[in-house]
Amino acid sequence: MYDAEVIQASAEWAGVDIDEMLGPNRSRNKVKARRVASVALRILGYSYLQIGSMMARDHSTVMNLVNRADDDIWEAATKIVEQARQRTFLLRFRPQVSFNDSLEWKIINPRTGTTVSLPPGLCEDLSRALAVGGMDE
Repeated sequence: MYDAEVIQASAEWAGVDIDEMLGPNRSRNKVKARRVASVALRILGYSYLQIGSMMARDHSTVMNLVNRADDDIWEAATKIVEQARQRTFLLRFRPQVSFNDSLEWKIINPRTGTTVSLPPGLCEDLSRALAVGGMDE
């Protein structure tokens, strides 16, 4: 569910193309992108074997990527996972969306009535989706 989105977001975070990230090159920024994606997928509960399969790597390589991740990598991976979960929430529950003059967006869960503020990056995605006519998958 999240795997393609997490890999895409990790590549964007490191400023590389997905093909380069998944390719054989071991330059620093490509390895960082792989590391962020591996940690994010691990947070989501994927096994080392599953992550290796998604990224064309051996499971032991994925274990090494995760074990050598520093705090910055964990922080980036956690943000990517949270954004993926919020996007999924928006698509799944079709909440009511409101925004004020300062462009702060809020979503209201129609089932529970709870309100959640959205981070700026997700607000931009939501604005684009609404501009093209909806958030259908």
